Amino acid sequence: MDIYIGCDDSGFEMKQEIIRYLSEHNYNYFDCGSGREPSRYPYYAAKVASAVSSGKVSRGILICGSGIGMSIAANKFRGARAAAISDSYSASPAGTTIQTCCASVGSCWANGLCSPSLRLG
Repeated sequence: MDIYIGCDDSGFEMKQEIIRYLSEHNYNYFDCGSGREPSRYPYYAAKVASAVSSGKVSRGILICGSGIGMSIAANKFRGARAAAISDSYSASPAGTTIQTCCASVGSCWANGLCSPSLRLG
């Protein structure tokens, strides 16, 4: 499974944790950005969602302060189907029942509380 991952500046640390997890479990991933420098979440949501929408990859991970902004921006792309998830309970139906392609996580409230192994489907 190929995964695109992107974040704004508020999600940088969480993105690094998730990248470590993906590497340790031999997932193919591409880091779309951003870093610690101030950035705009819609730009990175578009990079990930367009890759999913075009079929270039099957899954995307989006990280911003709340998870909501990235999911709204990503859902503007046909077929991206992004859901803001906060824990394994909300991640499970997102990945199975509604067939979400993009998981959007809020780093400000979830950092340290949720596992990078949240199910993507």
